[in-house]
Amino acid sequence: MKATEPRADQEGVRQLVLVEGLGAEQVDERLRSACRLADVGHRAVAFYLADMHERGLHAAFGLPSVIAYAVRSLGP
Repeated sequence: MKATEPRADQEGVRQLVLVEGLGAEQVDERLRSACRLADVGHRAVAFYLADMHERGLHAAFGLPSVIAYAVRSLGP
């Protein structure tokens, strides 16, 4: 596979490009970047679950709580 740089979509969200065959330093860099992305993802999930809870949006899905929504819709 040919290496490409991460790019942003129309909403400004960065896309992750997975590349095989990178050197050790590049793999190390990509792993560290992936960990940072995971942290950002967890913050985004927490933000939107809190918003859903505060506004009672879980009811729009016929669920009694945001916890029920998360278990059903987001998985383990």
